[in-house]
Amino acid sequence: MFPSKYNILEKLNSPVENYNFILLNSFTGSIDYIDEATAKKILSNNIDDINVSDYLICRGYYYNEIDEEFNKVQALSNFVIDKNPKKKPKIILLTTYSCNYNCHYCYQNNIDRNNRYISEDQIHTIYEYIRNKEISEIDLIGGEPLLNNDKSYNSIKEILKLSYQNKISVRIITNGSYLDHYIGIFKKYPSIKFVQITIDGPIDDKKNARDNKQIYRNAKLALDSGIKVACRINIDINTLQKLNLIFNEFEKYKLMEHTSFRPYVSPIHNHDCDEIENFVSEFEILKEYLNQKKCNNFDMLSDKNFIITEYLSNTKIDGQAKSPRFYRCEANANQLVFDPFGFIYPCIEAAGTNKHNIGSFDSEVKFNIENLKMWREKRIVTNQNECINCPACFICGGDCSWSYFNTEKSVKKIMCQDIIKSISFYLQEEGHKLHNTSCIPGRI
Repeated sequence: MFPSKYNILEKLNSPVENYNFILLNSFTGSIDYIDEATAKKILSNNIDDINVSDYLICRGYYYNEIDEEFNKVQALSNFVIDKNPKKKPKIILLTTYSCNYNCHYCYQNNIDRNNRYISEDQIHTIYEYIRNKEISEIDLIGGEPLLNNDKSYNSIKEILKLSYQNKISVRIITNGSYLDHYIGIFKKYPSIKFVQITIDGPIDDKKNARDNKQIYRNAKLALDSGIKVACRINIDINTLQKLNLIFNEFEKYKLMEHTSFRPYVSPIHNHDCDEIENFVSEFEILKEYLNQKKCNNFDMLSDKNFIITEYLSNTKIDGQAKSPRFYRCEANANQLVFDPFGFIYPCIEAAGTNKHNIGSFDSEVKFNIENLKMWREKRIVTNQNECINCPACFICGGDCSWSYFNTEKSVKKIMCQDIIKSISFYLQEEGHKLHNTSCIPGRI
């Protein structure tokens, strides 16, 4: 018997019945509670019980042949590479780079925020392209897509009109400052799936550059108009210690009265290969978040934007994930970002850097096949030597392609977030709770 390279074995801080260890395999997605005696046998690679060994093989923790796992990984990797071009594209319309805020962490800070908006002709070219592709929803982003001017208003109006006519639902990522100006056309062309606003901290936080009061009033207006509102709370160590203040503000502005108001937390990530001053890793943020959860009631708050919680949320009832993750995000699969200069990008963060475009769409959609392959095939995790032997690689999906391509250094380096630390810590602290969720681990 040969152990999998992708086993993660952790001791539970709170045992479940007689099981005080949890075992996860990132490739097969199997999750099981195990007792201490079996854990010791796994650690020493000395499985002498045929029933246990058969179960471990069945769940993908062990293999009979030394090359069996490698062959399965390569076969599935080839299948994913072949399948991705056939998937219907994920469509994102970056309607403008202009924005009324200048958030310090924004990935567009180094881009020329030229006062340009996606044109009516460009919009029609996009909708002609997606007409027969069974697209059911699109995302609108910026910059800020809902600015207080005629150019912005007219482009959003045309997008919503065509979406309504083609039965495509629209998700709008906005800071919410001028949301009230758009409620009328939201009602006229009812194609909005939801709008997402973003909060960086409570109203009186000096580090918060947003006008929370105006954002909350506009969010309440949208909710009262029957529009669903998601609220992303960008979290770092500072914000985490003030989550209660943010929730008090939600209550004060009567947002929590609506079941269609969905707040969630999202750690701020660094996708730059250079160090950022005072940047805190996802691991440190996760530790503080779980510590805050022990002292506060955050049950209404979704936390699926941490890599490990997102992974576990996609796990079936039988304690097995749907599929391993071969790439970090949709940029390596089927994502298309259309910007107001007529370029197509695979990645939101790459948008605005012309050398990274994968096509154009002035009068018709055209792709740069060489650049497209660079993103779609070469950056799959099985082609990343620094990642493929990490036991967590099929949970995080490997390196962020944008961070890799964006570095100007002659020797490229992987921007590893050391996600194995987050996974190990989460399983130790929260693993005992999984049997009360839709993710129900097996038992050995």
